[in-house]
Amino acid sequence: MPRIVYVAFLGLLLHSAPISAEGPPTGAGTYENLVVLLDDFVAWRDPRGEQPRQIIRDTAGQPIEPVPDYGPESIAERLAGLEALQARLEDMNVAAWPRDRQVDWLAVRSRLDQQAFLLRIQRPWARDPGFYVDQMLRVTFTDLPVAGDAEASLLARLRAVPVLVAEAQETLDDVAADYADLAIFNLSNSDGVGHGYPYRAEPPAGVLGWYDDLLERAAAQPELLADIAAAREAVQAFDAWLQAKRPGWTASAGVGEAAFDWYLRHVKLMPWTSAELVVLGQRELDRLW
Repeated sequence: MPRIVYVAFLGLLLHSAPISAEGPPTGAGTYENLVVLLDDFVAWRDPRGEQPRQIIRDTAGQPIEPVPDYGPESIAERLAGLEALQARLEDMNVAAWPRDRQVDWLAVRSRLDQQAFLLRIQRPWARDPGFYVDQMLRVTFTDLPVAGDAEASLLARLRAVPVLVAEAQETLDDVAADYADLAIFNLSNSDGVGHGYPYRAEPPAGVLGWYDDLLERAAAQPELLADIAAAREAVQAFDAWLQAKRPGWTASAGVGEAAFDWYLRHVKLMPWTSAELVVLGQRELDRLW
């Protein structure tokens, strides 16, 4: 992007992004405090990066990959931590800063607002079975054979799958019908695109097909077969559970116009509403034709 266009775009963000009716905050915080806050936010977003790895075990006492807790208490704790960061952000003397630093403040605020939208509105752990299906898939791409630490890591990830399934069944309490249909499809069907999956002349049939692929490749390393089969059985059970529950899930995947407009304004820092974006898109389509 040419520099003059980039500078103009930053200026557009500053004028279009909602700071408040009273203007930029006039608190006590400095730009250096903003830098520290950003570091704290990164640590809050992924606390595992700041902590030594723990050995977590399943009910059979086997070490497993950690499975995040998406229960109500955990989410409430996450929200409390985010709100503390947001309070620090609002107590900064942004009005006294030069424009480029005000833009930095807006950029940081948009990241915090994105997390607020995720925790309060999107809630994929409660609304989207695909949130868990995606996590069940990646382990099947592991190149075999494995040995040493790589083998221990693979086994820990495989043994985490049944724990993840149990977590999903516990927290999926507000499922959107569209998300459920997509997850059920992806469990047993290739999407025909791949999205960076390992190449196969004939793509495996969905997530379950990729577990079959892993089982086939593990034939030369039989000590892995039992854990792969157990993980596949858990995914198969999750598929059956989704299909059994599907008739009762009728909610829409959409978050509503007001919430989406808030997202566009506060997270994407756009000066347009969703309705205005539709008009702009239709105008460009008309221009193309």
